[in-house]
Amino acid sequence: MIILDLDEINRALARFTGGGARFWFFSVSLTRLLIRITHQERDTELGLFAGNCSTMSGPFSWTVSALSVVAVDGRTRIEDGGAAFVLDCATCALVERDQIPSLSSLDELQE
Repeated sequence: MIILDLDEINRALARFTGGGARFWFFSVSLTRLLIRITHQERDTELGLFAGNCSTMSGPFSWTVSALSVVAVDGRTRIEDGGAAFVLDCATCALVERDQIPSLSSLDELQE
C-alpha cells in the first residue's frame, strides 16, 4: 500500500523513530529520491519517496532518525531535526519493504 496522506505518513514514521535512515535510490538529476528507513525492533522497513525535489541539506545516512513530513507553501518538507536534515519536494509517499520501488519505477510514483 502506498500512503500519501501526510498525517498517516507521520504516524508510520513515528513508529520508526530511533532507527536508521539512508538514501536508497535517486534519479541522476536528484529530483526523485527514496529514503530507506529501518528499525531493529521492527520486522519491516519503510521507503519514503520524494518527488520533484528542489533543495536538500543534511547527511545521506544517519543511525538515529526522527523523520517527519510537513506541508509548507504548497510543497512538502521532509525533516529530521536531530540529523539536521531537510528535503524540500513537491510530493512524497510512504511504502513498506515489499513495495519499495526499483529506481525505474520512481517515475510512476511521481505521476
